[in-house]
Amino acid sequence: MKSLLLDFIYEETPQNVPKIGWRDAALVVVIGLLELLLFGVFVNEAQGPVPPELPILIFATLAMIVVRRDYPLLTLVLSLAFSIGAAWITIRAQFPYGFQTVYAGQIFLYTLARWASGRKVVIGVAVALLVELGRIAPMYGLPGNGQFDGVGRSAVEFIYSLISLVIFVMFPVVIGYGVRYFRKSHDDALDQVRQEERMDMARELHDTVAHHVTAIAVQANAGKLVAAAHPEKAAEHLDSIGTEATTTLVDMRRIVGALREGEEPQVSMRRGVADLLEVVTAEGSTPTVAVSTEGDLLGLPDSISNGLYRIVQESLTNARRHAEDASWINVQFRVAGGLVYVKIENDGRSAVRPEVGFGIAGMAERAEMLGGTLIAEPRSGGGWVVEAELPLEESR
Repeated sequence: MKSLLLDFIYEETPQNVPKIGWRDAALVVVIGLLELLLFGVFVNEAQGPVPPELPILIFATLAMIVVRRDYPLLTLVLSLAFSIGAAWITIRAQFPYGFQTVYAGQIFLYTLARWASGRKVVIGVAVALLVELGRIAPMYGLPGNGQFDGVGRSAVEFIYSLISLVIFVMFPVVIGYGVRYFRKSHDDALDQVRQEERMDMARELHDTVAHHVTAIAVQANAGKLVAAAHPEKAAEHLDSIGTEATTTLVDMRRIVGALREGEEPQVSMRRGVADLLEVVTAEGSTPTVAVSTEGDLLGLPDSISNGLYRIVQESLTNARRHAEDASWINVQFRVAGGLVYVKIENDGRSAVRPEVGFGIAGMAERAEMLGGTLIAEPRSGGGWVVEAELPLEESR
């Protein structure tokens, strides 16, 4: 328990804080209307004029909603300070409105738990609890200004109010931290998927490079044997060595990128376009899978061929998992202009975007590592489509 508490206190500020957008402006309008409605009720009940400072404090509090994510602790503390000042103004003017900015206060507390560091969350919650305790203390004979009714209420009532106060403050904090924990867990899982995809590709490329280096060694030894008797054949072997070496260097660059975390790859079976027919038939007979090709797929670099295999395999799995009523699946390959294209689509009407799935993240990571792009989205007219474009030459 102590370890969990320390982990929370020392937790860093979350990354990728959203920029100010139209949703923030819309939220200000909604909260402003609610606060205006509440303020209007008290104005109707008031016997005297409205203190002129109140509208200023209300608008200042609402304006801070826009920048709440950039300054979560500061906006919360300022809103609490405004509420204390407004309470003093209303008591002095005998105005019934106590500046109970309930809606804005809940938003500031939620934002604190969602976007602030652990230390700031602890500080902000402590300040909020103390301020709210200061609101109710005078009503129960605790140190206060004595201007409230009901001084000397029972201890049971005080405990009940204290529990309500804690719930009021902690409810948005718990919700905010729950969302924060869920997003962090989701992002960590995505990072793990990307790392596994990098390592899977690294293992494949490890085998590929070993294959090319072996070919280089064979050609070099053969060149040595025929150099004296047939110099022209030795030149052919040298050409083969150059081609194999160039391919190896390209794949080695990709290995360096894939192993940027420093883990050692293990040997694995290489899979490519030639194995796709086996993948299609192994996935099952329904729905029908149609494959069309344009261009030379057999001459693709091993790393590209392996990438295509992975993308098609994952797409077929997703099609049957998320589009159960699909009647067909089309797989199209095209090689042109130094690029290879693949498109996998289905007509499953129930296909929906898998918001929490990680298969698409893995495919996108692999495409990016190969210098290409991948798009997965709903298909017009129903179903799902995955499109990838990979360069045949190393561009990074």
